[in-house]
Amino acid sequence: QTLQSFDIFYINDSGRGAPYARNSGIGLAIGLPMRYSHILLSDDDIEWKTFAHRALLDKLTETPKAMYSYGSAIIDGIKVGRPFDSAALLDGNFIPTMSLFRLEAFSHTEIRFCEYLERLQDWDLYLQFLGEAITGVFVPEVLFEARSAAGGITRSGPGYSEAALKIMGRHPGLFRCRRAARPVKTEGVS
Repeated sequence: QTLQSFDIFYINDSGRGAPYARNSGIGLAIGLPMRYSHILLSDDDIEWKTFAHRALLDKLTETPKAMYSYGSAIIDGIKVGRPFDSAALLDGNFIPTMSLFRLEAFSHTEIRFCEYLERLQDWDLYLQFLGEAITGVFVPEVLFEARSAAGGITRSGPGYSEAALKIMGRHPGLFRCRRAARPVKTEGVS
């Protein structure tokens, strides 16, 4: 089964970074006269599995309370991915940017990628969603492969701790009572 009705837009970041390109794509999808219901974000170096887009859409369709779907991936030869867990998200990001979103997650909120953060912009985005009680749903199959590259996928290294602290400072309400944090209710969301 293939997806029949979709458009692909390539947004060049013009030297302004991936968050700028992603926000431009989101703005384009929201502003087009032909109303879109979903947006899939992808980097240009991602090797998608042929079934990935359908798997993301099917999981999102099956889970009406979720606003985005994401899956497992192979990054540098290692399988990564885990089911949505709001408490675990406070410890660090495990949700890839390469996710399918209901467009209303962006069109009815001010949530966007922070363009001034140099690292961990994806974690910041998912914390913004968490702060609005917006959750996602996990597809356990490996949906894409990627390789870390200089300036690419953030894992650790110089500036990681500083970036994490900056992001925690952007979301004080989520981290204020971190030890006593109660997970967001995810009834019907895996």
